[in-house]
Amino acid sequence: MKTENEMEQKKFQWNEGLPPRYVANEWFFAKLKNETVAALKALPENYSYDFKTADETYFAKDWIVGWMQTPDTDYLFPHEVTPPVKP
Repeated sequence: MKTENEMEQKKFQWNEGLPPRYVANEWFFAKLKNETVAALKALPENYSYDFKTADETYFAKDWIVGWMQTPDTDYLFPHEVTPPVKP
């Protein structure tokens, strides 16, 4: 079983490729092709671009080379064990 600290560190790891849709529907950090980082959120599937920033800058998915969840996310990956609730 993973400790809380190990689970917390997992949140701050860079993952290669595109985030799964359930992660992309919330704000996430993206590593871009030009070696910069942006906070992005997925657009609805019927848009011509795939992601946007808070200032409405649009990105196609081919610009993203890696991703990481934001520190305040409450989502745990399905294979993770839910940490115990602190009283």
